[in-house]
Amino acid sequence: MFSDDWEMPIPNQHWQEMDVDLDSDSEYDSQDELPVGHYAWKEQYSLPDDLTGDFCQATGPNLFSDDNFMRPSAVFNMVFPDQIFSEIVEETNRYIEEKRPGSKATTIEEMKAFLGLNLIMGLKKYPSYRDPWSSSKIFHDSFISSVMTVHRFGFLLSHIHFNNNANQAKPGDENYDKLFKIRPILDHLNRTFAEAYEPTRNQSIDESMIKFKGRSYLKQYMPKKPIKRGYKAWVRADETGYVCQFSIYTGKNGDKPTKNLGSTVVNELTADLAGKNYNFYFDSFFSSVELMSHLRRHGKNAAATIRRDRKLLPKMPQDKSMKEGDTFQRIRTDGISISKWMDKRPVHMISNMHNINEFSEKSCTKKDGSLDTKKLPTVVCDYNKHMGYVDLADQLKSYYEIDRKSKRWYLRIFWHLLNVAVVNAFLIHQATHQVTTLKIFTASLAEVLIGTSYLNRKRLTNSPATSKSYVPEEKREEGQHFPKYGTTSRRCGACSTKADPHRTKWLCTGCQIPLCLSDKRNCFLMFHKKK
Repeated sequence: MFSDDWEMPIPNQHWQEMDVDLDSDSEYDSQDELPVGHYAWKEQYSLPDDLTGDFCQATGPNLFSDDNFMRPSAVFNMVFPDQIFSEIVEETNRYIEEKRPGSKATTIEEMKAFLGLNLIMGLKKYPSYRDPWSSSKIFHDSFISSVMTVHRFGFLLSHIHFNNNANQAKPGDENYDKLFKIRPILDHLNRTFAEAYEPTRNQSIDESMIKFKGRSYLKQYMPKKPIKRGYKAWVRADETGYVCQFSIYTGKNGDKPTKNLGSTVVNELTADLAGKNYNFYFDSFFSSVELMSHLRRHGKNAAATIRRDRKLLPKMPQDKSMKEGDTFQRIRTDGISISKWMDKRPVHMISNMHNINEFSEKSCTKKDGSLDTKKLPTVVCDYNKHMGYVDLADQLKSYYEIDRKSKRWYLRIFWHLLNVAVVNAFLIHQATHQVTTLKIFTASLAEVLIGTSYLNRKRLTNSPATSKSYVPEEKREEGQHFPKYGTTSRRCGACSTKADPHRTKWLCTGCQIPLCLSDKRNCFLMFHKKK
């Protein structure tokens, strides 16, 4: 284990052998943060066999001594506690009073049912959120429509809120926060994710995209990602795909670009893990020689790909002078090693936990179908094994995610975080109990959030109006259709709209929908006429 003042003895000749000086605009400006001396890159140097140190941290869920822990709702409450629901309800009611004074306020019970319905809609993909309330037998969902009306669901969807607008600082102010609208949710979940679960030793740090195609100054474009447009999030995940910590990227502050962004992100996401000998893996966007040295001195083991043009790297052979399978390696006296391995293309790796001349074998298949064995540096094998944990977290989230469009940019982030919370709760539950699938866990959680008591109560609504009935064209044109005069006035299934509603007591006996039938309007004839 390495302490902050850990230092290897350096011969004086190393000062003359270093061919690249530290840059004046280095990310570590103070003397305390500079690498210890100007280290020379050596072809051979004797270092301890185990550079990573001992790992003695507990891993897995932080369990409660509660008999109800077996329930999915109790696990979900660890990462998404009732305090979050309370704050959402408080801010939503405040927003309702601002935008629609006199409208019915929501409650914690109703908000849980609302989010539960959204989880179900992630399991059952609908083109529109209104489809489960459709009169069409193809789209209609009796369970969803029995919880609350489509009008109430749409009302909550358009008025859910997370922070008090009156407290928001204006752009240019010292306390201005680009993520103010969603800040309480971000802070709550970052804290609960860390408190509920102790991560495994090997973790990866990578980018994650939240899909959004609307207008927002936070939106990023990354053409090489599966999700090319949206919000960029920095994520640290462990071997199970559990999201341990995240941060939403907000771009540069003012007119000044952010210097050493990659190093800043890694240091922020690993700030609470110093001296505990966790192993971190990340790509060339984040890595640098200075960052690796900084992590090493603070007891953080790391390995990453690195760009060839980074500062302080040794001179490497040209690609054309190396054939497939060749390896070039150098190591510094502070334990930072660099490897260039020629595969189909050159692979550049940097590590503060791998000795040079450590190799592993990997089986591969040739074009003719025969098996072959490749010899490659151990750092490359370890990187390929552990780098994909953030991608695993994104994969799990994508299975049953809530794909909800909105003009309010921060709602996309909220639905994303709700999905992440469900997946994290599932992984905690899976670590302690035999859970079959994420689908069953999500369905069980949604049913508990909605609650049987809520289903037995009268549905909440904002409007007494009912939806127009839907009849397929085949049914309109076939069979017998006779008009019948009733006692109840209902919306015409042909001509009535929200802007211009028309009601009638005439009913088609074949279609079972109301249709206007008078000397001024004959929707009965037009509705059954072949097109």
